[in-house]
Amino acid sequence: MVYQDWSPKIYGDVPYLLTDPRGKSVPNIILLNGPFGNLPPQMPKSVTLPVNSAATAIHLLSGVGGWSYPYDRRETVSMLVRLHYSDGQQEEFPLVNGVHFADYIRRVDVPGSEFAEMLGGQQIRRIRIEPGRDGVIENLELVKGPDNSSPIVMAVTVERE
Repeated sequence: MVYQDWSPKIYGDVPYLLTDPRGKSVPNIILLNGPFGNLPPQMPKSVTLPVNSAATAIHLLSGVGGWSYPYDRRETVSMLVRLHYSDGQQEEFPLVNGVHFADYIRRVDVPGSEFAEMLGGQQIRRIRIEPGRDGVIENLELVKGPDNSSPIVMAVTVERE
């Protein structure tokens, strides 16, 4: 997933800060574990990101993965977004293959995410999650679902009140 430049991007009205990989010296995407290929089996099954803020929405520059729809047409959970609140409660959002996630290798539209851009023949999409409760979110956890996909997340933007 390579951008022409790594400056901040705006899709719709949402800004995203990208991490410049400086060639290949800086990790710049989240790739979750999957059973296929050389790299995905070595990747983590979950990643936790600090938030420390209330949020009206969480925007993921994501919605794509390896071995996702239409490669695998089953509607299975590709990735779970788990919000951990400061009061100890959690809220979960299952993101589903063929609904939120599609294969990155070409443009494939699915109803639960929006197309953002083609990156050299590979698509990136965006997903909006709306927390169902108020309160400070300490962190956001991205958890690999039980299917055979390898979800990709390029950036996360937290929209505050």
